[in-house]
Amino acid sequence: MESLISRLESLEVGMSRELRKIKLDETVPEIRIPPRELVRRLEKHPLVTQVATQPLELFRNGHFNEAVRKAAERFETTVQKKTGLQEIGKGLMSKVFSISNPLITLNSLTTENEKGIQDGYMFMTMGLMRGIRNIFSHGDENQRSPEECYEMLLFVNWLFRHLPA
Repeated sequence: MESLISRLESLEVGMSRELRKIKLDETVPEIRIPPRELVRRLEKHPLVTQVATQPLELFRNGHFNEAVRKAAERFETTVQKKTGLQEIGKGLMSKVFSISNPLITLNSLTTENEKGIQDGYMFMTMGLMRGIRNIFSHGDENQRSPEECYEMLLFVNWLFRHLPA
């Protein structure tokens, strides 16, 4: 408020007395408008439907953590539907993408590189669940920057694109 009052006074707008009477509710979450360039880049990027719908809309409206949480939950739900499993989180991803008995394979798993891709994807999806989805699902995480959430959305989008149809 003081910053606003100072700026208005520099413009010779005398409202300091009225503005100081306003009591702001500190419990209301801060919503920031994302930089236009980030929104434009997301809109132009070939996003999968699961990211291009509600998560993108949440991001546009300044709900960065929620956008990422929603995209991660959609990834988890997609994996559950593809496998018929009701498990969740890290355990689901470790079971579904394991090299020893995978329920979803990204390739033929015949070469060391192919096995490495499968194994790496399993660890990335486990990390998505543990290090992103879980953290944002608890609701007490500080609002992340739009840039960081933009990158997380693109990461989830990348994971979606590598899921077999």
